[in-house]
Amino acid sequence: MANLISRVQETSRSMKDLEGLKATEEEAKQFETRADELSDLAGLIQASATLIGDFHGKGIVVETPKAHARQLRLELEAMQQAYAADRKSILGPSSEWRFTIKPRLQRTANSSNQQSLEAWKTHLAEIRPSSDTGLLRLLSRSEAFQARSRKISELLAEFDLLAIRLPSSMEELERPSRLAEELSVLTMELPGDIPEPVRRLFQSMDDGSATAAQLTGDTMQWLLENKMLSDVRVSWRRN
Repeated sequence: MANLISRVQETSRSMKDLEGLKATEEEAKQFETRADELSDLAGLIQASATLIGDFHGKGIVVETPKAHARQLRLELEAMQQAYAADRKSILGPSSEWRFTIKPRLQRTANSSNQQSLEAWKTHLAEIRPSSDTGLLRLLSRSEAFQARSRKISELLAEFDLLAIRLPSSMEELERPSRLAEELSVLTMELPGDIPEPVRRLFQSMDDGSATAAQLTGDTMQWLLENKMLSDVRVSWRRN
């Protein structure tokens, strides 16, 4: 892709050099427009290539369309040869640039970004710590684990938000790894698993249907071991 970018930039620079060319003021403006279009597309492709390089530096593999880029470079070379023979050929309404090369350069940049986004999503899915949303919801009702469970939920939401779009800075590129580390530490401080009788008790407490019969010996012991016994209140049912 580096050769393609170099070729686009070179073509843009040559179009801005009108020395020795008898061009009208309108034609000069058209040359400038074509040169700017090429420069903008070179910038888009360069930004995409830079991001791919940053990804590779972090071990994120992106499949780039090398064969497609080589073909585009050859077409640009052919356009440059035609331009060298007749510099005004680039201005024609049916020129190769307007209907073929420009759209394909745009698609190359878009395709590269889409492939980068897919690689980014895959990477985040691989490093995202597993979470039991039901467990987090239940523990958020406990004074002993409320702060930590809510913090985990917030960090997971931030993690998932990062996967929606490509990172725009090195800080955003490195953020998921830091989040994964923080989440792993916080998750280790929560109960690893909740026995089914305890889950049913918590769910019954949520909907107001819990009874004293659910406070079995094993359930009481689990609540005690996990410092949650004081979170449970027993009261008379009101008719």
